[in-house]
Amino acid sequence: FTTFNKTSFFNQSAATEVKSPLMKDDQATMTTASLTEEEVEDEKENKKGAEQFWTTVGFAAGTFTNTTPTSPVATADALNNAYAAQTAADESNSPGYTYAVNVMVGTKVSQRWIIQGGMSYISQSSDYTATSVVADPFQQTLKAASINQFEKSADTNAKSNFLTTNPYTVNNNIQLISFPMQAGFIVVDRKVGFQINSGFSTDLFLQNTITPQVENLEKTTQGRGDDSPYKAFNISGLIGTELSYRFGDHYRLALSPGVRYPFSSIYKTDLGVKSSPLTFDVAVRFKYILK
Repeated sequence: FTTFNKTSFFNQSAATEVKSPLMKDDQATMTTASLTEEEVEDEKENKKGAEQFWTTVGFAAGTFTNTTPTSPVATADALNNAYAAQTAADESNSPGYTYAVNVMVGTKVSQRWIIQGGMSYISQSSDYTATSVVADPFQQTLKAASINQFEKSADTNAKSNFLTTNPYTVNNNIQLISFPMQAGFIVVDRKVGFQINSGFSTDLFLQNTITPQVENLEKTTQGRGDDSPYKAFNISGLIGTELSYRFGDHYRLALSPGVRYPFSSIYKTDLGVKSSPLTFDVAVRFKYILK
């Protein structure tokens, strides 16, 4: 009986000893399987985040202000017309609001760096106060005092063409086509992404429209060319950030605040009028990811 018990005891111990390595192997297998599942999930997440090429459409709105104020004295000397000086200075110095629509394409050049470029339509509007009107003796019309009219009258007896009036408000709208090119550094590349962008844009002037806020004065539009006071093209610096959220495999929605600053005045150099409007805007962009 004693022998039987000892034998049973040893058999149970042996069984326990045999089972223990098996249990350890099972735990190791489960741990390996668990790690493998985590790696698979990470791989799936990385595949979703592999945004090699994309297209973007967006809308931006913001404000601008002139960082190079114009002196009325300098303007009067350049235009040879004291009547126009204060109005020209007020027009070029006026802050305003802006909006833009754009389309862009982009690609990753490395794990953290991207480049993107495209085309934007930009509209900038500001209000200023005028205290005179411009009389056109040939067409027998009155037009709002503006830098456009001062430029056209600079080579003639401009003083006789200006009539003083009570102060009134004039809206100046400028339209541009811009071609931005930016490099971006990706700080966070997950479902929620964050990146910093910097670059430049080539801005092509289209036209500007002068709209007086009074009756009996005509709305006038001036395109690019020799008669325009604006440069045909300019170069601007760009810097901004982008906070985005990816939904699905192909879509990302982004909020992108940014700053635009022209490297030189938007007016021609012979006018004596300077304006380099610093623009701050916030863009909402919809990105379609090409797989």
